[in-house]
Amino acid sequence: MIGTSNCSKCGKQPDGLPWYHLGYNNDRHHFCSRVCLVEFMAPEVKKAIVPRQWIPTPEEEERMCQ
Repeated sequence: MIGTSNCSKCGKQPDGLPWYHLGYNNDRHHFCSRVCLVEFMAPEVKKAIVPRQWIPTPEEEERMCQ
């Protein structure tokens, strides 16, 4: 458990579930989820990757299969 440290991204309190930890330059950060970890480390990733943003048309699917 991480004691009284809150999530470095969203501020969520510890809830007994496993957390992710990141230490560098004598700083230690705690994250309640992988989403918070990634958004803290590389916020531009959230803008670049949206899994449900693009749905291929039948023509695109055919072209990709070739």
